[in-house]
Amino acid sequence: MCLVFGVHHSFSQPASTQPWVVPELERWASSGNDAYEAMGANIECDHRVPTARFAQLASIPVAGPLYADRRLQVGVTDYASKFNYNTATPAFLSSLNDVNIRLKMTGAVPLVSVFQFKKRQSSTIAQALNPGLVGSTEFSQLCQELKRLFPDDRPTGLGSTLNKSAIDFLDRFFTLQWSGGRNQYHGVWAGRWREFEALAETNAATWMSAMGVRIPAEPSLCLLLRYDASEVYPLVRPTILEAGWYPEHFPSPQSASWCVGKPCPPTGGHPMGLDDGTPALALRAEYVHRDRERKSSWVYAWAWVQPASTPSITLPSARRRHWELLKGHYDRIEDWLSEP
Repeated sequence: MCLVFGVHHSFSQPASTQPWVVPELERWASSGNDAYEAMGANIECDHRVPTARFAQLASIPVAGPLYADRRLQVGVTDYASKFNYNTATPAFLSSLNDVNIRLKMTGAVPLVSVFQFKKRQSSTIAQALNPGLVGSTEFSQLCQELKRLFPDDRPTGLGSTLNKSAIDFLDRFFTLQWSGGRNQYHGVWAGRWREFEALAETNAATWMSAMGVRIPAEPSLCLLLRYDASEVYPLVRPTILEAGWYPEHFPSPQSASWCVGKPCPPTGGHPMGLDDGTPALALRAEYVHRDRERKSSWVYAWAWVQPASTPSITLPSARRRHWELLKGHYDRIEDWLSEP
């Protein structure tokens, strides 16, 4: 737990200022459930959440007496949809979050993010595959059609090898997705290209793990996107309020500016690797930025990811490993989080 005055905190603020969170945090800590224990630790230690944004979370109502004792869980789960993604002034880009917003960097800064085709996009995928026709929107069938454009018989394919049919499909899909009302304030999680470039020729599971993204429950086509930060400014240091109920998120330490003999990445977070392989085992920068219409020219590589029957690493093991990485990079991390 966080060692801040030796008392329960939420978002590094004394529990005395928000006593309603204490019973819920205590229940999570003694639950024996890895996800609840991780979320409790995150909430106690995420010093990046400004007081005004916590007040927004506290204002979220619960739906009836059944949820009265889960006010904190409801708030964390629903915050993004209420204050980030369904409003003209999302909280993560507003003045309430100034401490986490980086308006610019010096020079060109290539970013990387992973785009995943999902079942909920079936209708848009079908329209992009067969413009002007009414085709099947069954996701498994659509994946078979996608495999004709993006074969799964190799681990990856650089964007320069995409044929015209694949490029035309991507252009149609991205245009349809954007014109269909996708909110530009829907946060996109991204990293720095130079820290991910060596992984481009691996596989989609490694890309996702390195970005701290869970492997999906169904086979899926993933695109590795490379684009310049100037196209999506400002960049935002993510907090648990952007991550929502996602125990695989890990806050960055208060001592993030106190490096131990190594150059610091520009202010941001650090995604927690989610596999047990060495390629993804590194401390990389992590940002959130506003969405925008993607371009087929951003596609650097593509690959299919298959669902795993069991995670390759448990949540406690992943958190312990990430904590050790932070400890090796930053000074005095135990002053912030005594153990993961």
